[in-house]
Amino acid sequence: MSNEDRAFIEAVRRSREEEARFFSNKPEMERWTVGEFLTRRGVVFRADELISPPENDNVDVVFRDARFQVKEIYDPAERRDDDIRESLKLAKQAVTPGDLFPPLVARDIVVSDLAELVFSKASSPKYPPRDRQVLDLLCYVTRTYAGFNEPPRIVGQKLSGLGWRSISCLLGHRAYVLTSSPHAPDFLREL
Repeated sequence: MSNEDRAFIEAVRRSREEEARFFSNKPEMERWTVGEFLTRRGVVFRADELISPPENDNVDVVFRDARFQVKEIYDPAERRDDDIRESLKLAKQAVTPGDLFPPLVARDIVVSDLAELVFSKASSPKYPPRDRQVLDLLCYVTRTYAGFNEPPRIVGQKLSGLGWRSISCLLGHRAYVLTSSPHAPDFLREL
């Protein structure tokens, strides 16, 4: 094996170790999600302003006067934790660059309406109306082939009756504020 192959395998292994570490740290993932959302919205902030309260709190990330509840919208057909473990195992056992990748498996592509998925998260009975009115729901979309079938403004109108202080969505490089109450932080009131 060439030195270039060894270096490539080692770089992939380190990258996969970091990926496994990141995805096993829920508070870090949530802070990263809020940070990405704020960046996409043009909000200037310092990393130390993103605070993870104790785990038993119904707030995932506090940022200034925002109280984010972060919910991931993922593809139920994906098994991220299993896939990450398998990927790391392949990297640790790799002898050639080809050993780093499992066989490809064909899957049907199903496009999902993101509005329905956000509505499902936002209408969860886990958060009663009294809690929703002081929480800012942030849905982070990792689901491939999901998008809004209607303009986000229309989606927000449909979500407004659920009682959240605000509902936002991070979809790729786009950060949408779908709906917000007059009590939401200023940067979440701009639709």
